[in-house]
Amino acid sequence: MKGLSLSLSARGVYYQVLVAYSLMSLLPILIVLYLSFYYILPTIPVEDRFTLTDPVVQAMVWTVILFPLFGLSMVVHLAKRIEKLANAIREMEKQVQGTVEKSKASPGSQDEIEELAKQFFEMRAAIGKQIEQLGDFQSRLDDSNIKLVEANKQLKELSIRDGLTGVFNRRYFDGRLEEEAQRASRYSRNFALEMIDIDHFKKLNDTYGHGCGDEVLKQVAEIMKQNTRETDIVCRYGGEEFCIVLIELDEKRAYHHAERVREAVSSFIFSNGQTPLSEKVTVSVGLAMFPQDGRDHRQLVESADSALYAAKSGGRNQVKCFSEMQSANRASS
Repeated sequence: MKGLSLSLSARGVYYQVLVAYSLMSLLPILIVLYLSFYYILPTIPVEDRFTLTDPVVQAMVWTVILFPLFGLSMVVHLAKRIEKLANAIREMEKQVQGTVEKSKASPGSQDEIEELAKQFFEMRAAIGKQIEQLGDFQSRLDDSNIKLVEANKQLKELSIRDGLTGVFNRRYFDGRLEEEAQRASRYSRNFALEMIDIDHFKKLNDTYGHGCGDEVLKQVAEIMKQNTRETDIVCRYGGEEFCIVLIELDEKRAYHHAERVREAVSSFIFSNGQTPLSEKVTVSVGLAMFPQDGRDHRQLVESADSALYAAKSGGRNQVKCFSEMQSANRASS
C-alpha cells in the first residue's frame, strides 16, 4: 500500500516539533538582543562599545538571522511530512472503501493537522462500515450453517428411514441390533426381538394391486409405532417383514407386547386408500430373547426367524416364542 511507505515515526515527529518550538521561542529574546545592540549600545561610550567586527557581535547578528529561519524551515518540513501522511491515509481510506475517486480537497487547502484528523475520522467510519458489513456477512454465514446442520440432520434421518413406511430401515436395524447386543452383554441385561410378517401379502398384492399393498404396509407400520415405546426400535426388515427391538424387556412382557400388536393389526380395518378391504389382514410374530436364544445379534435374528417360521407354519395370525420351540423339541426327543 502506498501509504505504508510514507509512514511517519511518532518519536521523530515529537523531537522535530520540540526542536522547532525551542528555536522559535528564542526569537523574542534574540530580537531584544538585536534592539539592545542598536538602541542601547549607542548610549554607551564609544571606547566601551563592541565593534561590528567583534566576533561576538557577528555571532549575535547571525544568530538573530539564522535561528528563526532554521526553525521556520523545520516547521515547514514537518508540515510537508504531515501532509504526506494525510495523503497516505487518504489513499488507505480509498482502498478500504473500494473506490479510486480522487480527493476533492486540494493539498494545503486547510490546516494539515485538521486534514489529518479528518482523514482519520473518515477512515474510522469506513472501517466501521466494513465491520458492520462483516457482521452482516457473519450473521448470514451463521444462518447458512444452521440450515446446513439442519439439512445434514434431515439427510441422516432419511438415510436411516424406510422411504415408504417411515420406520427405520434394514441398514439401521443391523447396526442398532449389534450395539444393543454388545451393551446387553456388557451390563448383563436382556432384550427381545420380534420378527413380524404380514400373512398372505402376495395374495393381497395380486388381488388389490401394489398400490393397495403399499397402503397396508404403511398402516401396519403405524400400528406398530402406536403400540411400541419410544425407546424401542421399529424397523422394516424387507418386503412385508418387520422387526421390533424391545429394550430391557423380559420374555413375559415381550410376549404380551407381541400379542397386543397382533390383535391391533387383526382388528384394524384396512383400506385401499379410501375403500375398506373385504379381506382381513393379519400378522405372524416370532419372538426371541437375548442372550437366552442367541449369543450374538446374528444368532438372535436366526432364532427369531425360526420362531416366525413356526408361527406361519402353525396357521398364521399367532405369536411363537423360540424358547417354546426349544422346550417342545426337548420334550419330543
